[in-house]
Order: sequence, then structure tokens, then C-alpha cells
Amino acid sequence: MGERNGGETWTTIPGEQRLGAELWEEALDNNLLQIVLSVIQDGVCILGIDLDILYSNIALKSWYKEKGNGLGHKCYELYHDRSEPCEVCPVLKTIESQQPETAIQYHCSIKGQKKWHRLFSVPIHDHDGNVFMVIEYVRDITNERKSVSEKKLVEDQNEFLQELSARKEKEMYDREKSYVNNVTKAVNSVLGYLEEILDKESYSIVKDQLEMGIMGIPQQMNPKVIRLSEKELTIAKLIRAGYVSKEIADKLCVSKKAVDYHRTNIRKKLGLNNEDNLQDILKEYMKDI
Repeated sequence: MGERNGGETWTTIPGEQRLGAELWEEALDNNLLQIVLSVIQDGVCILGIDLDILYSNIALKSWYKEKGNGLGHKCYELYHDRSEPCEVCPVLKTIESQQPETAIQYHCSIKGQKKWHRLFSVPIHDHDGNVFMVIEYVRDITNERKSVSEKKLVEDQNEFLQELSARKEKEMYDREKSYVNNVTKAVNSVLGYLEEILDKESYSIVKDQLEMGIMGIPQQMNPKVIRLSEKELTIAKLIRAGYVSKEIADKLCVSKKAVDYHRTNIRKKLGLNNEDNLQDILKEYMKDI
């Protein structure tokens, strides 16, 4: 049996231990038990119900070696440099509930080292069923915490860069769209005038030449794509990438019906027939973005 905590598997802690105080004293004097506890790389200590340290193994002593062996001291004084118990103390919870408890605590050592510890506490009952000692098991999870924090930092940085890139792309798109729209308006105004003074064939030639000139304006998208709204452009990029409507709806947190509506508008603005493949057309029209 085991439970998952912060990416680690922990053996289930027994619900209770019943043993007389005199037998515990004998047990702690037992050389075999001392050897077993000494090879455990995590911290193990035994506390009285007044939070006095009755025993600590080698690992725990090494973590706080600058403070001595700690026997007889309060755990919160020695381990956390406090004058009163911690706000979240699994040992006090265990004494109150008479059940195993767990907690994660942060503290800074006297050398300025920041540490995160996961604590497990198990009650020891006497023959009458009263808690008279608590075993506390301490695991240093500082590295795991740092890994999680570093991963979150990288994710936040990537998200920021993506947002920045998207803003830059939109600004460029807006400038180009505005420029092309202004040129198109000017050309349409000229065409309106020329249509009145030129014969039909001459007008058609001039019109084709001017439209070809607009097409030659440096831009990232086909002029037809520029007609798309910002939302339609976002959906068009996802369609081009091969996403279906349901997947697009999930990514944009909208309904599939809304995506299908925009998909229909995109086809209309691009002047596509029912038999035209929208994804292929978008790959061609938006190949440079």
C-alpha cells in the first residue's frame, strides 16, 4: 500500500502503536533498533506530548548539528527557532486526534538555508489507549520544491514570450492591414473615376494592373485573408494546423457551434465553394505566417 505525495511514494503509516513507556525506553536502548534508525536517511524523532525531544536519529542530528543533540528541548525551539509551537503542527494534531497526521513546513536555518520538510507523525499509545509519545518522520523535500518552482518559472516565461510574440504579430498584421486598406481605398477611388472616362476594355486592363500592384505589396497574408476578423484569423490558423472544430472549441474555450459559425464566415470571405478544402486553401494563403 502506498500514497502519492509530491511525486513520491510513501509507505502507509500504521494507525497506532500500543506499548508501555517502560518498554519504549528498553526499545530505545536496544542496539539493533539504534542501528536501524541510524541508517535511515530521513529524519526520525520521538517527542513527548509536551513536545520535548526524547530521541532523534543521526540524520536529524546532522541537519541541526550546530544546535547539539537537542534532547530535552522543545521541537519548535530547536528545529524552527520559535518560542511557541508552529501554526501547522502535525504532532499537536496527532495528540488531539490520536491519529497519524502529515504536513509540509518551511523554515530557514541559522545559516540562512531555506528548507522544506514533509512531516509525518504517528501516535504511540499506552495500555490504556492514551497518547504518551509521538514518532515524527521528517523528509527533506527542498529539491523537489525547487524543481516545481523552476518548472513554473520556465512555464511562466514561455507563456510571457508567446504572448509578446502574439502581440507583435498582431501589431504587424494591423499595420499591414491598415496600409493595404488605405491603398485599396485609393485605388478604388481612382478606378471609379477611370470607369467614367475609359472604354470598357481599357478600364479592364487598368483595373487588372492596379489590382496586381496591390497584390505585390509586401505583406504576410493573401489580401483575402486580411478580410478576416481577429477571431476568424485565430481559428483559421488552427484549421491550417489541422485542428478540427471540437479541438478548436476546447482550445479557445468556446462552443463548437461558435467555431462552425466562424468557419462558415471564413469560407465565405475567401470565396470558397463547397468542394474546396479549407485547410489546403489556408496553407496556401497563409504560408508565410
